[in-house]
Amino acid sequence: MSWFSSEEIKRLLALLRQCSSGLMIWLGALLWLQSATAIEIKGRGSIPASVLNNINLHVSVFSSAENCVISNRYRKKVWAAVDTALKAKGYYKANIQSLEPGSKTDCDSWLLEVELGPALLVNSVQIALLDQTDNDPLLRQINSRFPFKTGDKFDHKLYEQWKSDTTGNALLKGYFDFKFERHEVQLRADKLSADIVLEVSIGSRYRFGELINLPDPDDRALIIALRPFQPGDEYDSVVLNQFTEQLKRSGYFTSVFVRPLVSQAIELQVPLEVVYQFKPANEFNIGGGVSSDTGPRAKFSWQRSRLNKAGHSIETELSASFIEQSLAARYRMPLQDPARNFISLQLGLKHTDDNDTQSNILTLAAKRHWITQDDDWQRIAQLRYNRETFTQANAEEQTTSLLLPGITYTRFRSQGGLTPFWGDKQFLSIEGGSKSILSDIDLLRFIAQSRWLRSFGNHQWFARAELGALSSDNFAEVPSSLRFFAGGDQSVRGFGYETLAPIDKDEQLTGGKYLYTVSVEYSYNLVPDWRLALFADAGNAGMSLFDDVATGIGAGVHWITPVGPLRVYLARGNSSLESTWRIHFSLGASL
Repeated sequence: MSWFSSEEIKRLLALLRQCSSGLMIWLGALLWLQSATAIEIKGRGSIPASVLNNINLHVSVFSSAENCVISNRYRKKVWAAVDTALKAKGYYKANIQSLEPGSKTDCDSWLLEVELGPALLVNSVQIALLDQTDNDPLLRQINSRFPFKTGDKFDHKLYEQWKSDTTGNALLKGYFDFKFERHEVQLRADKLSADIVLEVSIGSRYRFGELINLPDPDDRALIIALRPFQPGDEYDSVVLNQFTEQLKRSGYFTSVFVRPLVSQAIELQVPLEVVYQFKPANEFNIGGGVSSDTGPRAKFSWQRSRLNKAGHSIETELSASFIEQSLAARYRMPLQDPARNFISLQLGLKHTDDNDTQSNILTLAAKRHWITQDDDWQRIAQLRYNRETFTQANAEEQTTSLLLPGITYTRFRSQGGLTPFWGDKQFLSIEGGSKSILSDIDLLRFIAQSRWLRSFGNHQWFARAELGALSSDNFAEVPSSLRFFAGGDQSVRGFGYETLAPIDKDEQLTGGKYLYTVSVEYSYNLVPDWRLALFADAGNAGMSLFDDVATGIGAGVHWITPVGPLRVYLARGNSSLESTWRIHFSLGASL
């Protein structure tokens, strides 16, 4: 009774040889990294680094000759390894000489001297593409990316890499029947030349098929709405990855991926299976934080990420600190990509009691959010109704209603998660209202912010700048929330939160028409999880630009915690009205 056929035994032995060969290469590489190579290679003349590295990799599997005795067997194995490494790079006529160790102290440095000689050159290239049209894009790539032409030095590794890359690219583009019908390198070692003969069958390009295994019609409708292609479109793995990423970004799923079922293709159309798990119907989150600006703060949110088959969602958030309390609700309607292209309807209530400001705000807004395919800027076009009852300084309480159309551009990039080491954040917004269109006053407001974080080894630089301006025919009726104030952890350190602004005769803050701040901070990673920092801030809020600039300088320390960096600073603030010392602290990324 035989358990395996002779053909199966042959395949098993071939597999074992491949595994053992791979194991030897990995073991050799490990020995080369962990200890000095037993054999030193020296070039007679210049040897390209790629050739030398290939020789070292092949001989690194050999240990030192025992008792400084180089046996014939040992010598032949080393010679064969060097010869193989040289031929792989196209050198068939290299001259190798041995300088054997003369004493036991030299046992770990057996010297081989290599003279490369002339390289193997490409004599001819014949590429035949079978049953293809001249306008096939893959055909053009095969011809344009082939690494050799007549007279070039031949490199076996480069040749094999091209074949592997070409096959991989064909599969990624949906040419699942692609294969090399013939691939030969005809060597003429005596003449140091090679003739390359290739016959390539590209086959037909497959196309996207239908989504399968989606029995629930609501699930199917939602997922199809997020699909960036139609059945019958040419298969492209990049587009398929975009589909997967769009599903992940949507916020509907705890896990999701899409896999093509090539073996089930019918008439060159590949069915796609979406494997997914939706988020719970209701999600609740509790969070908090602390900073010297707002003191302790807490946040509670409830979200239902999927209300219907169209993918509408709703979210509410309650947040509170000593100076601000707010309640917000948002209803989101996706247009294509739920994370990047959608309409939101928002309702907000906010109470503020800070310094010389008391304010109660009701906000209703309709916003259109979108990101174009070519860049990563988020655009928001909005129509916002803002009704604010406020008391600023010693002025009488008043109520101002504004209908504010506007547009906002934002971009956020970051690397490093909760503790970023690289990133930037941009914000640009302009909005305005008119008495002729449901507003109590004429108003135009502009604000721009920029933040940059860059790291160079243990050195890290952070910079930020902010510029704001507003114009109104009646500044006294401009709501407190739209006036400008400076000072605090994220503004000019050395001063309290929003304590820099014009003041009235009773030395109470009135807010300004302009805002201008700039900051530069340098930090150094002294020991793991601890950084020392130096900073300089400048800016103010005023009735004119760059009027009475306040400054803040100081030093601090960053402690990298599992929930983000905790930053503590000692700052010296200086303005025309006062000079102060202040400690600032906050938890979270600087961006």
